Amino acid sequence: MGQETRENTLKRWKSRNTAHAAIRKQLTRRKNKRSRILAFFIFDILHNRIEGERRK
Repeated sequence: MGQETRENTLKRWKSRNTAHAAIRKQLTRRKNKRSRILAFFIFDILHNRIEGERRK
């Protein structure tokens, strides 16, 4: 039982990481940490907005 839930959480984290991977690759060029964090926030906000539109 415990192993199954652990595998599910790992799968969830994996899918989330792959979603962020494209953004992360683009940000590897930038050395500025602040702009990197800002881009992550913008990506999360846009992602949440798209998910919200799908639910309607």
